[in-house]
Amino acid sequence: MDRATAMMTQLKELGQKLAGEFPDSACASVAAVKECDRCADVLEKNQEELHVARARLDSVKATMVQTAGILGAMYLQV
Repeated sequence: MDRATAMMTQLKELGQKLAGEFPDSACASVAAVKECDRCADVLEKNQEELHVARARLDSVKATMVQTAGILGAMYLQV
């Protein structure tokens, strides 16, 4: 999570740096800043989806452990 946040920050800083270094090319600078912001937004959305997927995976793992426990108990009773 920290890596994704750092990448988003770097993208925004890069866009601002480009805007500062190329003031004569205002349109290109504005476009670069917008593109960096768009990429940062996509990265943030992917980060949220990854968090949801990890939560689902943890739930499946817990279910598998419970199932294994039940099957083990049934095997011992037979």
